[in-house]
Amino acid sequence: MKETISNTVRFTAFILLALLMLAGLNHLFLYRDKSIWSTDVRMKTYQELPENSIDILFLGSSNIMSGINPVQLWEETGIQSYNYCSRAQSFAFSYGYLTDALKTQSPECVVLDAYSVLLDKSSNGIIDTDFHFGINMDNLSPASRTELLKTFVKREEQLLYLFPLLKNHNYYQTWEHVEDETDQIFLGFCPADLTEPYETPAYTDATRPMDEIDRIYLEKIIRLCQEKEIDLFVIKTPVVCSDSYHSVLNDVKQMCSDLQVDYYDMSEDARDWGFDYSSDMMNEYHVNQNGARKVTARLGRILTEQYGGSVSDTRISQWFWAQESERMQKTSP
Repeated sequence: MKETISNTVRFTAFILLALLMLAGLNHLFLYRDKSIWSTDVRMKTYQELPENSIDILFLGSSNIMSGINPVQLWEETGIQSYNYCSRAQSFAFSYGYLTDALKTQSPECVVLDAYSVLLDKSSNGIIDTDFHFGINMDNLSPASRTELLKTFVKREEQLLYLFPLLKNHNYYQTWEHVEDETDQIFLGFCPADLTEPYETPAYTDATRPMDEIDRIYLEKIIRLCQEKEIDLFVIKTPVVCSDSYHSVLNDVKQMCSDLQVDYYDMSEDARDWGFDYSSDMMNEYHVNQNGARKVTARLGRILTEQYGGSVSDTRISQWFWAQESERMQKTSP
């Protein structure tokens, strides 16, 4: 009897030790991104924010990363915001991030970029499958992660995403060759100095349906904000795209109108607020640092007028934004 108990204890201890080792290896092989586009750093900084200190939460892709500067917004309006973005962030991922973000913050308004509908997706709605999931899965809660896995990944492949050791075992070869650029990320914003001149685009009034997966998750975001009594403001930062692509944005505009959500395509009146496509674009889909100053200033005026501006005025919150403002001044050229 004693020998049986002893063997059971040894076996249990072995299993527990094996599980701990597997968990350790699993963590070791998570994708580590030190580039200026790093999702890891953006999510970590968000988690360090004082609880309930956010007035405005920005969600979106790299359009938001390079297009909206929370430091400038705070300096000019007092609005405390965070650029909670990730590369190629589709509406599905925006929904996951929003669900997680609301666990520690209660923003007055969520500003959502509509770029998701301009992204080319595979038949099952995934954007650049390996890269997109490899970057994002560790930054989501188990609940959000599970929903995305069920929505986008075949059952037989889900294990690869739950255990990065199985999928990312070769990433370690690149770790020491990646330059750390994360000191250039400021509350989620990263300035872009490159300039590519473009003609001011002309748009169509035609409408083309967005992908069904975008429609499903845009509605989920709208319903979640309504449930939490959070204002939702859907925008599109200036882009240079064809009539075919812009016609899909018109479908977003119509859906927002039907569901009583504010929508603003910043390209439609860009000239009126001083945006210049010949000097303010980094490439077709991203504004540069000069363009970001104009986009942020424009949104600051609208947010102040429509959503009441700043509501967070605690001492620790003000210190946090002031600290980021000082850091940005020291590192800017």
